[in-house]
Amino acid sequence: MGLANHHPDWFSAAASILDNQAMTSSMTFLSPAFPKPDHSHPNTEKLEVCYEKSVVAFIDALGFTSQVKQGNLEAINQIINLLNSAIPRSNLLQATTLGLFRAQNHPEIFPRYLQVSDSLILSQRLEQPEHKDIDGFQDVVTRIIQCSLVFLNHGFLLRGGLEIGDVWHTKTNIVGPAFIDAYELESKEAIFPRVILGKEATKYWIDIASGTMNRMVIEYQGHWTVNTFTPSLFFAPNESPKKLSSWYSRLQSKMEQQVNNTHLEPKQREKWHWLLGFLKQAAALENCKLD
Repeated sequence: MGLANHHPDWFSAAASILDNQAMTSSMTFLSPAFPKPDHSHPNTEKLEVCYEKSVVAFIDALGFTSQVKQGNLEAINQIINLLNSAIPRSNLLQATTLGLFRAQNHPEIFPRYLQVSDSLILSQRLEQPEHKDIDGFQDVVTRIIQCSLVFLNHGFLLRGGLEIGDVWHTKTNIVGPAFIDAYELESKEAIFPRVILGKEATKYWIDIASGTMNRMVIEYQGHWTVNTFTPSLFFAPNESPKKLSSWYSRLQSKMEQQVNNTHLEPKQREKWHWLLGFLKQAAALENCKLD
């Protein structure tokens, strides 16, 4: 689901996802794809876990814990609201492409998600025979890219893991080995502000998806990683090299400001420095050389 026809500029593209207040009134049915809870009666229904093969992502907002410990309510509120609104707005963007009638009557075509503190959990069935044009892997990766860019635009970084496997995902819970794997990728392996793929997701990418998704995942420092800086979501395939170079240069400038920001802790600046290196690699793949 590209933005190229409407938003050739990265900053306006990011703003369209999260900062366009005109979208708010249309978001209700996309937030998220579960029925509204009925709080008038206690829930005594017996639940039964039924796994579905899904694409699962666990994403964490970096620096949130330190903001909580410092009592920085302004930053806390900003992060929480970005997490809370990111997926509904991204869903609405997709709905305008698929058609609002279809979106309203088939909420299963959108990824399910849970927000827990500063973490965002996404899942989407890998395949939907009843909706052959819906690609669960691409939908989840697309939302990771959009969320990452919007957080970046607000000065925050995300880290996460993505895996394919069995999960059971309801409006209040998620259970399954793929969720555990995604969580452990984020908490134990990712380290830097990136979303890395697990073994099954990597296999799927190499065997099936890589030929059709325009470098939305690239290999960097030993991990297949969601390419936050792929231009495929924001530019037409035949976009001029000059526009792409300008886009990458402005991203570079924004990151360099953070790398050189002496008000940030050394660990924070190190994360921005790592991301700057990742940006240069992504740009090089598009034949755009950065200084």
